[in-house]
Amino acid sequence: MKPTEKFNPLGKARQLQNAFTELTFMDVHLSVSSPVYCPAEDSFLLAKAVKQFAVGKVLDLGTGSGIQAITAAKKEEVDQVTAVDLNPTALSTAEQNAKENHVEK
Repeated sequence: MKPTEKFNPLGKARQLQNAFTELTFMDVHLSVSSPVYCPAEDSFLLAKAVKQFAVGKVLDLGTGSGIQAITAAKKEEVDQVTAVDLNPTALSTAEQNAKENHVEK
């Protein structure tokens, strides 16, 4: 390592994370490619909470792959889901993942 380089312990994890392009978690199948955030432990913990507590209208800020929006949309207690992201690739990825999971809310 050069003296000017900073040690990044997450560097390897990020590389491995980007290697996975398809995954399934709690009946939600996702296809993800760079530069869209691939769901990780934080996403899975939040998806469990969404599945348990989401009702009515749901807003997913920074949707990424769409895992939270899709999880919410699969619930009968959820009437409407709005997913937003600054990354246009993430929006198209989330939209495609929603179609593949047969959700429209």
